[in-house]
Amino acid sequence: MLPPTPGGPIYICGGVLLVGQLEHKIGFWGGLFVASVICQLIKILSVIGQHKLIGARLAHYTSVRKAVGVNSITTRAIRFVLQKPGFNSAKICIAVFGPDWPVFVLTGLLRLSVLSMIAASFPGYVFILPCVASGAFLLRTSPLFSTLTTLMLSVSSLMQIIGTMMAVYYIDLVSVNNRKLLQDEPIDDEVARLEEEEAKYLSARNNLASFSSARFPLWPKIALILAAVLFTASCWIDFMMGSRCFEEFQITDSISEKLNGHVANLILPLGWLVLFLAAGGAVCFYIVDRFIHHKTMMYLESSSAKIRNDKGAFPNRVRSRFSKQLPKTVQVQILTWNVGNAAPFTGQHKAELQAFLNNPTSQVIAIGVQECQYALGNQATLSPDDFDDELLGPENEGVMMRNMKKIGRHGHSHFRKTVRLYLAKHGFVMMKRVSLMQMQLLLFVQRSTKPFVTEIKTVREATGLMHLYGNKGAVAVTCNIAGSRFMFLNNHLCAHSHNLSIRNSNVQEILSGTRIFHRDIDSTHLCDFVFWFGDMNYRIDPEYQPNVKPEKMKDTRLVNNFERVHKWITHNDFSKLLEFDQLTQEMKRGAVMSGFNEIPIAHSPTFKVTRGFTKTENGHPMYDGKRIPSFCDRILWKTLPAFESMIQPLELKSIPEVSTSDHKPVTATFLVQPMSNPPRYSRSNNLQLVISDLSCDGDIWSRGSTFCVKFRSYPSRFITEMKSTAQLVPNWTRFHYNLRLKTHASELSKLHVIMCVGETKFSSSSVGVAVLSVNDVFQSPEREKSFSLQLVLKGAATQVWIQGKARIVGMADDTWLTPRIF
Repeated sequence: MLPPTPGGPIYICGGVLLVGQLEHKIGFWGGLFVASVICQLIKILSVIGQHKLIGARLAHYTSVRKAVGVNSITTRAIRFVLQKPGFNSAKICIAVFGPDWPVFVLTGLLRLSVLSMIAASFPGYVFILPCVASGAFLLRTSPLFSTLTTLMLSVSSLMQIIGTMMAVYYIDLVSVNNRKLLQDEPIDDEVARLEEEEAKYLSARNNLASFSSARFPLWPKIALILAAVLFTASCWIDFMMGSRCFEEFQITDSISEKLNGHVANLILPLGWLVLFLAAGGAVCFYIVDRFIHHKTMMYLESSSAKIRNDKGAFPNRVRSRFSKQLPKTVQVQILTWNVGNAAPFTGQHKAELQAFLNNPTSQVIAIGVQECQYALGNQATLSPDDFDDELLGPENEGVMMRNMKKIGRHGHSHFRKTVRLYLAKHGFVMMKRVSLMQMQLLLFVQRSTKPFVTEIKTVREATGLMHLYGNKGAVAVTCNIAGSRFMFLNNHLCAHSHNLSIRNSNVQEILSGTRIFHRDIDSTHLCDFVFWFGDMNYRIDPEYQPNVKPEKMKDTRLVNNFERVHKWITHNDFSKLLEFDQLTQEMKRGAVMSGFNEIPIAHSPTFKVTRGFTKTENGHPMYDGKRIPSFCDRILWKTLPAFESMIQPLELKSIPEVSTSDHKPVTATFLVQPMSNPPRYSRSNNLQLVISDLSCDGDIWSRGSTFCVKFRSYPSRFITEMKSTAQLVPNWTRFHYNLRLKTHASELSKLHVIMCVGETKFSSSSVGVAVLSVNDVFQSPEREKSFSLQLVLKGAATQVWIQGKARIVGMADDTWLTPRIF
């Protein structure tokens, strides 16, 4: 797995070492086969390690994503090839014959499916086998095996050369033939901003650092000339009189004999002069480099300040235009449905698409589906007559017709394209899609809202077999809409009533695996608005007891419990249903989804219904007696503390008219008020947040360890310094933490401080996380705001509270700032 170690030499060594050990047990040819299989397993482990442990972790760093060129056509072409389902020659050439380290670290950075990458690397066995055989043949002394060794090495080398050339050819072919499609893909906005900032920086630096420029002072020029002279003198002396500068020393020589036991004797007196001259040149160069960097930053700051008026804000004409463009409210619709691996919206069920989407009027629609894999065969699909080309605009005339001809014959493709074409009729465009095996998440926005959707990111997390198989897990999209960060997460958890603890652990694993913005903090703490939905598989269990593992229901118990639940459904006794709903009760006791909310449920359970039926005479679906009717399909939401009043739940309902699955779809609508105020700037960073008397209560100190607390901020640009405590027991009351705020007071309503408590400074959230709203501190009429916050760890509320005091002061005179000053 190390970068300097290619696969070929490892496989050859495997043939020598493993076959030599196994030959006397299972024979030469049996040992050769086992050795080749072991080498294939090593290949698979390297794929997993490079993808998950390195690439996926480095994906959080914008500088790393920029370094690999995620926005370049070449990288987009590689992603285009590798994310195609199934096997094809281009995908196999890249995965098998491409350099292991760059390829699979890159797939982790691009957040591709690790299971798909493992499958793509399996054909590499045809390359591994001759490499292992060439090593094994070295154990034999006959001329025949010597010839076979040369032959196997030649075959493997030829395969590697041809495969690498084919991989390069396919990447170039895709880049040329699909350039328009690749260019239209959403870019990584953070990388684009970083590239733009670096381009501005380099342009300004080159202009300021020009040796002939009049703005370049005399003393840096002298320092650069001096550095050049010192470097030249150092290199000339070392080249001309090297034997007088350093003692000759071979790797086989002894330090005690050759150098009298002192490594410093390796450098002769003239050698010290060479090192001194080189160090002097480096110091001169460093000083000039820092001077140019400082002047460049001052120039960039002064240039950006020209757009501000004397009051430190944007001119009124810019502010009014900015405010008019941004929507004041955004209506968000969430749809979740377990498709049940049956073809929807076809044949006699074609009209159910209208019920499913129901002439949407929201600005944003997120659709999450599970078990969406099926074959259509010859069933009738939607025809072009069901859509109106004119609604796409004259510039896209005929697009609908062409897309209908390309509509897929398999679940993911058919569902996505059917929904996409229907929503296009109502003025929607698909901003992003992300899939994991039978799960997919589709994000649509109205065309008028599209300009305000930026910074789109996706992530997948598999929680199935060995935590790699994607039959269970989650897919998520985060984006910035009109100034606020949204997160949409579609999940499918472990089934069956008795697997309650496994479902809770699935949630924890999803929260850990979808950390897009920071490796130690769940993304749900770093987004303004979070929508969590999908087939969560929490069941109604009439025998539910807190902290007691449910047992499997069979025979008489199953029948009795089914009748009890069915009676509650018939009488619309939703309070009784929710009293024994696993998710509702687990959330109440803080075991899972802590901080999330749910619109009160007033619809019938959505699982397990009889396929082909909409609803009975009493208005409820017909249920299959093999399972207890349950609210498996859920839609939850969460906000940061300061934004709780900015979201209004409007409606939660099921869609009984859709009948092709054993689940009924569920939809919810929310009215969200984004943080759409235009940015304002203060002339200086004159604010700081002081946190004092910090301590933890609860069962934390019973662990007998020492703990650290680290501070992070959301948004991260609002705090310029991050400080962590020393490890103290039992509290941190002796310290005051001054966090410098890089913001205007009008933006404090957005700012949250995230306190991560861990057992060491390297595991900064191993105990839990708490979020403090700075707006609450700012609006407090008292000099200090006391707080007591319960720590949350991977969605579960802990029995630990962090307490302290917070206040906002001016950095100049340490005086208290009240809201009227601003």
